[in-house]
Amino acid sequence: MLSALAGPLYNAWTIQQIDPQVRATVLSLRSLSDATGQTLGGPGVGALGLRSLRIALVASALLMLPALPLFARAGRNIEDPRLAE
Repeated sequence: MLSALAGPLYNAWTIQQIDPQVRATVLSLRSLSDATGQTLGGPGVGALGLRSLRIALVASALLMLPALPLFARAGRNIEDPRLAE
């Protein structure tokens, strides 16, 4: 349920931050990388989940950890309209 809410918010944020000339490419690459990650990581995490849900949740968090610096960098590049005045 949370991903159903986060998806549209993340799309809206991405669309606001990307130059219109490359927007379709960025959205397509993001979708492709998401599908690849689910295909490669999903079965392994699912197998761990059969053994222990806690281990599967920790493994999922660890697999997403490399994206954290990218989000931090993206956050620093956002222009704050309050600072422009």
